[in-house]
Amino acid sequence: MVEPVVNKLLSAGMMRSKIVVGLSLKVHSFVLLNPNENIVGASVIRNSPDLFNYRHICKVGDANLHEQAYSKYKKSNDRWIAFNDEETIREKVAWVQRKNLGGIALTDVNFDDPTGYCSKNFYTFPLVKMAHSQMSCLHVHAVSSSADDKETKKSQNSDFYEQCVRLCTYTLRNGNEPLEIDNLIKSGCTHLSIYVGKFDSPGKYVDSYLLLKHMELLKIKRANVSAVLLSVHYMDFWKFSSNDTSNNVNLFIENIEHIMNEFGFDGIHLHFEFANAIEEYEKLYTEKLYNKILNIRKMESNRNKMLFIISLNVNAFINEAEQWLRRADYLNLLLKYYEAESEEFLHLTHRTGNRKKLLIGGALFKHQRSTHSDFCKQFRMSIPEYEDSSFDLIYDNIQTIVRKARFATMYGFGGMALLNVHVDDPSGICLRGSKFPCLRAMKENYLCQPRCETPENHCQKSSNKVMCYYSAEVDSDAVFSSDLPLKRCTHLAVNILYFFKDRNGELKIHTSWSTMRILNELLSLRIQHGLKLVAVVQKKHGIHSYNEIIRLMTQDERWFAEFVRVIELFDFDAVELHFGSIENIQHQHILNILKKLKSELKRNPTASNQCPVEFGFAAEMYPMNLGNKIFVETIYGLFDYITLLSFKSNRGLGIAETNRGIAIEDTISMFEDQGFPVRKLVLALPSFGIQFNLGCGSNVSVEDVLSNLSDHAQYLEYDRKYRMNDLCRKVIRKEMKEFISYRHMGAVAYSCNEILFYERPETIRYKARFAAARGLGGIALYRLNDENDCSSCSGISYCLLDAATADC
Repeated sequence: MVEPVVNKLLSAGMMRSKIVVGLSLKVHSFVLLNPNENIVGASVIRNSPDLFNYRHICKVGDANLHEQAYSKYKKSNDRWIAFNDEETIREKVAWVQRKNLGGIALTDVNFDDPTGYCSKNFYTFPLVKMAHSQMSCLHVHAVSSSADDKETKKSQNSDFYEQCVRLCTYTLRNGNEPLEIDNLIKSGCTHLSIYVGKFDSPGKYVDSYLLLKHMELLKIKRANVSAVLLSVHYMDFWKFSSNDTSNNVNLFIENIEHIMNEFGFDGIHLHFEFANAIEEYEKLYTEKLYNKILNIRKMESNRNKMLFIISLNVNAFINEAEQWLRRADYLNLLLKYYEAESEEFLHLTHRTGNRKKLLIGGALFKHQRSTHSDFCKQFRMSIPEYEDSSFDLIYDNIQTIVRKARFATMYGFGGMALLNVHVDDPSGICLRGSKFPCLRAMKENYLCQPRCETPENHCQKSSNKVMCYYSAEVDSDAVFSSDLPLKRCTHLAVNILYFFKDRNGELKIHTSWSTMRILNELLSLRIQHGLKLVAVVQKKHGIHSYNEIIRLMTQDERWFAEFVRVIELFDFDAVELHFGSIENIQHQHILNILKKLKSELKRNPTASNQCPVEFGFAAEMYPMNLGNKIFVETIYGLFDYITLLSFKSNRGLGIAETNRGIAIEDTISMFEDQGFPVRKLVLALPSFGIQFNLGCGSNVSVEDVLSNLSDHAQYLEYDRKYRMNDLCRKVIRKEMKEFISYRHMGAVAYSCNEILFYERPETIRYKARFAAARGLGGIALYRLNDENDCSSCSGISYCLLDAATADC
């Protein structure tokens, strides 16, 4: 019995909230060693217990309740069976609540009734639901006998997403205003590296008063910056050579340590970025310096965040990648944007397995031009979309910084660095008063890992949605493949409820026997993975418009009761209306009907879940007219969430510069500008590709179109939509050229007159992190089972879902 054990734990000082009581959902079958003993506590014959499913005994009516153990027992032939049913589960949960314990654990949920055999209405998982309803919205820990998803755990703890560094180097000089550093921090620097001049002998650096004045300011601003580092250039120790004694090196290091201690620096930033080859004595010096930092960490507890960062030329890194990774906390790699995107570089960083220690570096021109116009050209210079190696830029501008930042986000690098940030137009003369434009571009486009929130209870699980849309239009065996990583999803949305007209012209909801069979499988998955099941409601063929649905609704109000009955019958946690574009619900009488429908749903919580039924709406973005503030207020009050289906139209690219699409950032801004929180918005991510062809009469090439989509999109003719696996095979078979459009954040493949627009795991990862960075309510992946199995692209099944949920 569990009560004596619980009492002993409590008397030993265990907190009640930390005690979770396990309840078995298995049916135990066994033989007693001594048939005359009391069944509770008796010994059983070794290896005699068998376990089987509750459905096999749920209709047993003459089992006895044992008052002491509060479990059901029944003797059959020479064996006994012991089990919990809904009555005993209810009483045991009530006892846990009376004791004010931390909760319950149900094991194993797959031994419950997943098919609904025990219920006339296909009521699945009766024991889990009974426990859940008794616990209200408290946690129920469902323990499945299947192995844990190791890949899920691996990606959730992935090294790729542990860091978020934006390192800025700043040269201190006479005439600097402390306000400049204040602006740097506000513009996005998390780590600030200050170059104070050469100090190969004591006192040989800039005016100590100037340095002290800036460091005092930084101490005040310390809450907004992670570390202030002392910049040391490799040219500062040029006088050393391979014949030098270690004493000279040690004296140099002692001088650096003295400056660090006197002015309160948090570490060292050592610069090798303009050296293609690094001498052995310089490597020795570097290792001594790093060991000094490590010793300071060990000896001084208040300096445990001392950092050592090395800026390195990418060629020097490639030659000795693993050795350099051991010499520093972070390596800032100075490289051109097309060098970063090369297969060689990506393979190398993947092999090292330490991308979290790597920063993608950018460098600005050190000296201002003679005139304002010449100086500002470097910020506005444009770069081509593809075949980038032919366009050689030594220094960075806004476009290359944007590109590097998006690249660093997509491939999971630890951060970004911007050298010579003191010449990043600090006065704002180039871009209408916008100071530090490259730094701001780095901040806005290098997206940090979002904070992973743990919901306090099941009802709050919807606060960070991962909507996984299933298609019931494919074979059900394919729908419920065992390798689907559903632990990544919070909501499982199913397109299986449809409006239709019967022979009498009355509005009905379509449900079939095959639908009910699929739903039972879905309910099983929901319990196993802690999902919320969403009923997606659409119109079926035969109904020409949603206005016709509204007209039928108004003719017979009994429809509302029928709708709620269907939702209750299948135990949905949420209802999502797919009414095409949002303009279809702008009329007041439609809004009134939807308000009534919502009120009916709110009054009828589902059987297994006392949490409110969520009411959602999915809308295509491009026709949205959000100028009517009253309408926006209405839909915000009406719906719990709004999914932005930027990809639903087969002929829409979801790209700002093509067709009639509205950029996602513009849509978000529309809501924000009117004062409405974007927390209710869910960003849908496309899981398929679209092919366009150049028209026969066009006088432009594919390359012309790709170089400037805004000017040449009219030449594109929609061809077809591709499932991911089919698309990948086409790209491989036709040897199409591929690249990532960092301007539009999508993948592109092309050959001859064909262009494919689609997603890769890297672009999906960026968009998911973008949704988190902008504070949206979550993300959605459409037709997961039908179109998101991209194993032929990457060798990983459901790689887009994997990438979209890699952060949390």
